[in-house]
Amino acid sequence: MSKNIDNIHDALIMNAGSIAAKMRLNKSMGQLYAALYFSDEPVALEDLAKKCRMSKGNASINMRHLERWNAVIKTFGHGDRKNYYEANKDIMNFIVERGKSIFFDILARGEAVIKQTSDVVNSFAPENEEDKKKLEGYTTKLNDLKDKFDKLKSLANGFSMIEKLL
Repeated sequence: MSKNIDNIHDALIMNAGSIAAKMRLNKSMGQLYAALYFSDEPVALEDLAKKCRMSKGNASINMRHLERWNAVIKTFGHGDRKNYYEANKDIMNFIVERGKSIFFDILARGEAVIKQTSDVVNSFAPENEEDKKKLEGYTTKLNDLKDKFDKLKSLANGFSMIEKLL
């Protein structure tokens, strides 16, 4: 390959890392995926690490995450004992799955905080009428938040429709 093509290839990999970071993914994961996505054949882990300018250990850890999300596929039969990988070219499925994962994680964390806060409020015994009114206000607002999170959970069904469109 010419120097210009090498520069373009490097830019694609580095820019994919920036895109991944914006999607709350590890930058290295984006770079590794891009290196495979733009490759015409499976690539050994050592070669991926070199292309992405990272340690083999970092590449290995991030490749395991990408495998779990079905973004990459480990291939065999290349005449040596090295691990070779190729990208799952169905990038839209990968993006939707990652989006669902983030969405459900945010909901679960939010619900846990609301429950924990509600438990604290409910365990408090008001000493006077002013405290009682404050606690009632807190309870009302926490219940409102819980209702909003329940509505967000019902939106999760919309992911199926988005997947069908893609």
